[in-house]
Amino acid sequence: KPPVDTFSLIKKCDLVIGAGGTMNREAALLGTPVISCYPGKLLAVDEYYINMGLMKRSNDRDEIVNLALEMMMDDTVPKPVKSDNLLQIMIDNIYGSAGKLI
Repeated sequence: KPPVDTFSLIKKCDLVIGAGGTMNREAALLGTPVISCYPGKLLAVDEYYINMGLMKRSNDRDEIVNLALEMMMDDTVPKPVKSDNLLQIMIDNIYGSAGKLI
């Protein structure tokens, strides 16, 4: 079978827990709940996603489990992805973010 691209995989996930950056940010853009356990310095883009409520961050195993359970049981309806075009989703988010800063 051919490999599955991360975009398609993340769209179908209920939750992403990642130690990297790109997949976590992609999940946040797609509205998939994401917990970052990256131990390094927090980047501005990740801080933005955390402040917007699109990402959680922790390095504590018990806290990650509790966050995951909370996020999985959240009854709020996730934002529907309007496009399968990742570039368009990124552009829409950039323009949306810029509009909130003005």
